[in-house]
Amino acid sequence: AMCMKKPIVSTNVGGIPEAIEHGANGLLVPPKDVDALSHSILSLLEDTDQARALGEAAHRRIADSFSVEKMVDQTEQIYMAAFG
Repeated sequence: AMCMKKPIVSTNVGGIPEAIEHGANGLLVPPKDVDALSHSILSLLEDTDQARALGEAAHRRIADSFSVEKMVDQTEQIYMAAFG
């Protein structure tokens, strides 16, 4: 979804907060909070400008953090640390 510039609504669990910053590039809700989830989804359906802005910010986050070049550099660092 982030690569496609779609706004994200997700639960605040596991590694998700590493990629999604609430209000900056997506919306995070507490786990098992149906009211918060539905409210967040409805807010994006009603405010298309916010939805578009979150989607654009999410796309920038992915492009900056997970480019091919960055992944190659990080993989190389892991190999260098492991094998010298």
